[in-house]
Amino acid sequence: MAAVAEGVSWSIVALPGDRSQEGREDIARRLQGKNCVSWGLIVAILLLGWNSKLGSALYEKIIHSDQEIRTEGGATEGLDYAKDPPFRTLFAKHKPRWIINCNALTSHSECEHNPAKAFAANAWAPALLAKLCQEENVGLVHLSTNFVFSRPPAHGGFLTEEDPVEPFNIYGKTKAEGERLIQAVMEYSDCSYYIVRSSWLFGKGATCNQVDADLLEDMARAALPNRRVKATSFGFERLYAPTNVHELADTILQMINQTPPRGIYHAAGSLASPIGSLAQYVSEIVTEITNELVHAEIDVQPLVPNGRSQVPCNAILDCNKLRNQGIRTPRAWIEGAESYIRDVIFQLLSEEMQA
Repeated sequence: MAAVAEGVSWSIVALPGDRSQEGREDIARRLQGKNCVSWGLIVAILLLGWNSKLGSALYEKIIHSDQEIRTEGGATEGLDYAKDPPFRTLFAKHKPRWIINCNALTSHSECEHNPAKAFAANAWAPALLAKLCQEENVGLVHLSTNFVFSRPPAHGGFLTEEDPVEPFNIYGKTKAEGERLIQAVMEYSDCSYYIVRSSWLFGKGATCNQVDADLLEDMARAALPNRRVKATSFGFERLYAPTNVHELADTILQMINQTPPRGIYHAAGSLASPIGSLAQYVSEIVTEITNELVHAEIDVQPLVPNGRSQVPCNAILDCNKLRNQGIRTPRAWIEGAESYIRDVIFQLLSEEMQA
């Protein structure tokens, strides 16, 4: 499959997980004044889940790029990707050259309580999508997670793409099965495909309507009512590597442009930090903004490796494989977290004043 050359027009067909009238009107407002057409597409990108955290960041990167934008908003009523993915109809209608799949069931509690729904969304739907990509010679970027692992590798250090998966909860198991099925489908095709594993996403684009708060946003939200950041640490050695969605979006678009060898790649924040450091960082920012001392409280719990919906034990991703291909990977979380946390806090303070 030909790469997307520098300066070539992008096209984006944005299909949200939520198909509300409000969402479609928001797209229309954002496209006002843009050079938008619905014909003569050169490089069509079908973006599934444009209103997720990462999907909204990808959407903005393309819409607000210096390149000429050619956009079509597809009809989205009644689509249920997990239950009955209408991918064949979408392929016939939009004739994409690339698919970026940001759709997933990410609620760990919902995955635990409804494994069949989790499997449909995180494994079966991506497999069907991969089958159509194979038939139509369309490139695929599928987002995965560090939750396919449960512990550091036996060799020490960070986890590489060659390390065996070892998921411990339903979310991780269904995402790992999705990876396996995509690879099985694509094994005997020439299609470009990338399974991109990341970890602890934070940030969002303006079109994001994902309800679930990310790790840093959760801490900021908890800090305001009683001026305390409370965080739970499952063992002192627990490390987190939050990933800025805007930088991850840059990485994905660079992969589509440069087309490295297909397969699994890790793209995550480059700094692994204990939960206490994250909580302390958030508390200092809240203290500065509110002029009130905010304490960071760490509740240390015994480590339960196989507990339901527990986080992985130091499943930190090694991103050298992607860097060796000349692809930029997300920086340390601290590089982009301050402005995001400030935005979250100011929004929360504004909501407090209006309440």
